[in-house]
Formats: sequence, structure tokens, C-alpha cells
Amino acid sequence: MDTTRRLLKAEGKKLLGSSCAKMAWALPLLFILMEFFFFEYRLLGLVHVPEDLKQIIDTVQITMAGALWGGFFYPILIALLPALIFRVEHRNAMWRHLGTMPISSSQVYAIKAVWVIILSLVSLVLVWLLFMLEQTLIRFIAPQLEMEFHGLVIATVLGWLWLGSLPVASIYLWVSNRINSLSVPIVLGVVGILLSSALTSQEVPQPWKRDYIPWATPNICVDQVLKEAGANKGAKIVGELFMEEQDVLRLPDGRKRKYWSNFPDEYFFPPPPPTPPLALASYSIVTCLAFLILGIADAGKCRK
Repeated sequence: MDTTRRLLKAEGKKLLGSSCAKMAWALPLLFILMEFFFFEYRLLGLVHVPEDLKQIIDTVQITMAGALWGGFFYPILIALLPALIFRVEHRNAMWRHLGTMPISSSQVYAIKAVWVIILSLVSLVLVWLLFMLEQTLIRFIAPQLEMEFHGLVIATVLGWLWLGSLPVASIYLWVSNRINSLSVPIVLGVVGILLSSALTSQEVPQPWKRDYIPWATPNICVDQVLKEAGANKGAKIVGELFMEEQDVLRLPDGRKRKYWSNFPDEYFFPPPPPTPPLALASYSIVTCLAFLILGIADAGKCRK
């Protein structure tokens, strides 16, 4: 236990001022600035708010927490944190030096995994605090908007986002430990964003087959929270590119046929029930532990 405490402390000192720690606060700050100037700032000039716009204004912060942060910024953060936390050892070829110390590479790997989890949680807490600060300023500057800070809903969105991202974070840790390159996790992160957007933008007959793909699980968890909060409109900004056209049947050979009906598509083709939240949470925890155990065992192998 004392060795673990000292390793945690030593890794924490190593992270002070590092690019890994800077990423944990820089991305939340960049996100809140982009969210404010692209969305909230445009509302400050309104004198009278129409009734049909009030619902959108009331839920824009929840939608942006799920769509913009959860769909773009956070996946990039989760991909970069493992790569950056192993950067010192890879860049300075310190693995042989660590092998001569009275600690194992498996212990070093486990400690770095703990710090990745801590930094990801810190980034989510910063997002919540920045949202609270932003909404407080908006209520002071433009009280006519009557914006309410949905702190509990945003915390729920961020909490499920963190829980759903544990499997893919453990995969990135394993990859980053073995590959000395920042480009690989960046490519995986970008591919993961496109993959999750494509998979979560349309219904499938058996949702669990899609929901249990590690890159799609965070978006599925967030989407369920957004639907319960009534803020899922526009939450799949990127995914709209992959949505099926309305009133169009796709034949087995790939051809499309237009049809017309008095009833919506959902009447004839009702969506399947979503994966239970307990199943998603259990899958995330078990899969994360499995990949962490495999990564720790692989980290203990001798390096040439």
C-alpha cells in the first residue's frame, strides 16, 4: 500500500505542468468558449423570447453537454490522455531504467491508468463548473432569457459519459503503452467519433449489438439521458449525415424506392426497446476491468 501511495505521488508530480495535465483543463475551457460564442452569445441580443424558442434555450446547455462535449471534445480527450501520459517513458526510453527499479512495469501501468481516470473526472468536473459559471453570467447579463442551470441533469449526462467511456479508455491505455506514437490514438479517436455517430444515428433490430461496441457505448448512454430530459433534439449533429431518408425503402440490392403513407414510419416500424441502463453500466465496468487486467499483464512483459 505504501508503494502504491508513493507511485501515485511520484506520477502526480511528473504530471504537474505536463501536456497531459494541461489537456485536462484546456479542452473543457475551449469547449465552453466555443459553446458560448457559437450558441449562447447569439441569444444575448434578444429582447423578447418567443414561446417556441424558450424550450430550445432552456435545454441548449444540456444538448451541448451531450452533443458537442460528449460527441467531439471528450472522445478526443480520452484518446489523448493515455498517449500523453506514456509520452515521457517512450520519448526518453525510460523502460529499461524502470526495469532496474524495485517496481514492476505492471505497477507503473496500473498507476498511470488510475491517473487517466482521475484526469478524465477532473475534466468533467471542470465542464460542470464552467457551465455553472456561464449560466450565472448569462442570467446576470440577460435576465430576460430566464435561463435555468440544469446542474443535476448535466451532472447525470457527464457521469454516464464517463462511465460509458471506461472500456474505450482502457483500450487506448493498452495501445498507448505498446505504441510510441501520438498519431495512432488520434486516428483511433477520430475514427471512433465517426463510427459512434454512424452507429447511434439510426435504429437497429437488436440495439445491444450496437450498444456494446466500446466506441458507441458513451453516446448511447448520453442519448438515453438526453431523451429522458427531453433535450435530445439535435443531439446527433454529426450523425444526421448517416440517417436514413424518410419515406424511402432500401431494397436488398441497394436501390431506393420512394413511397407515401398517411402514417409515420414509426407506426409500421416501431423502434426496439433500448438497452437497460443497468446492463450498460455493468458492461462498461466489466469490460474496463477486463482490458485493464490484460493491459497490466501485457505491461509486465520484458521490453527490448
